[in-house]
Amino acid sequence: MKLVKKNIKLIIIITLCIFLTSGISVFATYKYLANEVEYTEGKSVEEALNELYANKKETSDTVKEITENGEQTLDKYYNKLNVNVTIPDGYLVPSGTKSITKNGTYDVTNESSVNVNIPAQYAILETGSYTTSTISGGNYIKCTINFSNSYSSAQNAYFVITGSTGTGSTAFYAHTTANRTFTGNKKEFYLVNYGTGSGTCTINYAVIGIPSSLLN
Repeated sequence: MKLVKKNIKLIIIITLCIFLTSGISVFATYKYLANEVEYTEGKSVEEALNELYANKKETSDTVKEITENGEQTLDKYYNKLNVNVTIPDGYLVPSGTKSITKNGTYDVTNESSVNVNIPAQYAILETGSYTTSTISGGNYIKCTINFSNSYSSAQNAYFVITGSTGTGSTAFYAHTTANRTFTGNKKEFYLVNYGTGSGTCTINYAVIGIPSSLLN
């Protein structure tokens, strides 16, 4: 106790120094954070916070109606925006669906959607018969059939022998070049007589493919 009384002045001086030092430190720290730290574009933290507060916008639960094109400035933070811009005269509002079942060029200005369904419908495009000249037994002949129409590759025309009738002691078979796809207005293939006698052969045929009407 005597020691305390003896050094009371010293203790008071030390206490005052500690108090004053703490106050100066707090003041310096506040001034440093608020005014002296540069935030951006030469602004201090305090200036930036004041500007943010000044620019604060109110939040609204109402719906903002927008009826014109262009840049819009919102005075509040809206939860919902309803854009209802009137379409100017001369503009069309497409609606409905256009069905397309054939290849070609179509105007779909007035439709909002197009349903393309082009069927690959094969049909018998042509039928006929062809009679060969006389073929001796054990020999073959080249057959050339001229059609009434010319067929494109898009039609995928296929030549098919549907039947044949020979005369005399003959027996015929067509080479594998016969029943195949082709283009143009004729078909060439070989017919073999593997019988013992000579005679002619009548061939019945058909051309199967996609009608040209479905390709236009």
